[in-house]
Amino acid sequence: MSKTNWKGPFINPKILTQITVNEFKISSRASIILPNFIGKTVFVHNGKEYSKLVITEEMVGYRFGEFSSTRKKFVFKKKKKKAWEKKQTLISFNLVQIPKKSILQRMLKKQLMKNQHLYLKTMKLDNL
Repeated sequence: MSKTNWKGPFINPKILTQITVNEFKISSRASIILPNFIGKTVFVHNGKEYSKLVITEEMVGYRFGEFSSTRKKFVFKKKKKKAWEKKQTLISFNLVQIPKKSILQRMLKKQLMKNQHLYLKTMKLDNL
């Protein structure tokens, strides 16, 4: 329901005293934006912090609270890599480092290809 015309727009008297300053804080979200505020920077309270608002001609007649949301925007969290996915990348990296010289190394490579859930650190098989 809208306010009746004979009552006039609601403006907090405290705001009218701050019109001379270019930047000021407002905690009265229900106050209506007047043409006197055009071009000024206002910090509107949203219940937790003050959000910056530069007033333009299109904003005249609206309330200050309409331009600063009180609710936090929902953002999906990124999925963390699971432990077995990390191990697979390590195994594929370690396979590249194993040279194809001996039969033992070939057998290890085949075993790694079959069981990708194994975790192997870099191997130095040249000493065997």
